[in-house]
Amino acid sequence: MNLNPASFSRLLARAKTARFSRRHTAAAPSYLADWLKERESIQAIFEEEYRVYVENISSPVAAVSLELAVFLYFVCVKTQPKVVLDLGSGFSSYVLRRYQQAEAAEVYSVDDDKLWLDRTQDFLSSHQLSTSNLFLWDDLLRSDIKITADLILHDLGNSGKRVEAFEHLTRFAAPNATLILDDVHKRNIREAATRWIREHDFRYVDLASYTRDAYGRFQWLVKTD
Repeated sequence: MNLNPASFSRLLARAKTARFSRRHTAAAPSYLADWLKERESIQAIFEEEYRVYVENISSPVAAVSLELAVFLYFVCVKTQPKVVLDLGSGFSSYVLRRYQQAEAAEVYSVDDDKLWLDRTQDFLSSHQLSTSNLFLWDDLLRSDIKITADLILHDLGNSGKRVEAFEHLTRFAAPNATLILDDVHKRNIREAATRWIREHDFRYVDLASYTRDAYGRFQWLVKTD
C-alpha cells in the first residue's frame, strides 16, 4: 500500500495516540459511578448563581461550564481534599469556597489577570465567602508559599498561558493528588497535557462522557500516584 506523506503522517499520529492511551489511561475512580445519581441535586445548588455570573460578570464561553462547576463540587464531596488549588479564578472559586465553607478546607485561587482576580474577590465577598489566599500567578511562582494540594483545577489564563503552566503543576501537587485539566478539546492544551502526563508517567481519565458542554468543552482527570 502506497501512502502519500499526509496520509502517512495521519496514520503515525493515530498510532502514537493509541499507544499513549494504552499506556496512560486509568480506570475511572469508583466514585464516578455515583455521578448520574448525584449530578442533578448538585446542579440545583449552583445553577441560579451560575446564571447570574454569566449574565453579569463573565460570558458562558469564558467562564467554566456549569457541567464542570457541578463536577468539581462532586469531586470535592467524594474525595474530601484538605488543600485545593484553583488555577484560574472565577466561578470555580465560588464553587470551591462553598465547599471550603462546609468542610473547612484550605483553598488557594490564582489568576494571571489582576482585573479578573479583583472580580473574583468582589463576587466572593458579595456571597459572604472567604477571600483569603487570592494570588496572581507570577506572584505565587516568585513566592516561598508552600502549597501541597490534594485537588488542582487547571484552568489558568488563555491557552498559551495554560500550556506554559503545566511545568509548574507538580510543584504544587500532593502525592496521590487529583488534577482536573480543563479545555482538553483544544489541540494545544491536549498536546501539552499529553507531554506532561507522559513525562511524569501519570494516568488520566477522559471526562468527555461526564462533562462535555454545549461548546464541546471537556476535561481530563489525572492522578499523580
